[in-house]
Amino acid sequence: MYKVGLTGNYFSGQNEVAKIFEDYNVRVFDANLITKFLINYSPIHIPKIKKEFGPDIYSVGLLDLSKLNDNKSFNKLLDIIELDLLRAYEIFRKRYKNDFYTIFYFDYIFERNLDKILSLQMILVLAVYWLLVNLIGVYYNMTCYW
Repeated sequence: MYKVGLTGNYFSGQNEVAKIFEDYNVRVFDANLITKFLINYSPIHIPKIKKEFGPDIYSVGLLDLSKLNDNKSFNKLLDIIELDLLRAYEIFRKRYKNDFYTIFYFDYIFERNLDKILSLQMILVLAVYWLLVNLIGVYYNMTCYW
């Protein structure tokens, strides 16, 4: 199985590209969604996060990202949940072990060195959404309409 990373800047079309892959029955592991779940709803991680950042890090039951004032703080937050995020991905990969490839979709692949940790064979960094869609269209012989 090929493990493909999907990442890019905000508003670069990552969601749209993930949706295109899903439309063609390519499995997409949405690590962004799993991260949000672990941070906001996990009874294992919430106490650890409160211990690290203080109880007021949560507002109205959800993590208040505005209270993480720098990359160092955000990285500490990801340190708390990363192991379980990777465990969830391994469960996902085992479930779809017969698929030709799967997509690991996460905004912070490079920042967390996950390209190396997960031995991702290919990384799609989205800079221009329409360019990638057209490349995928050529590969799959699809017509792209704008």
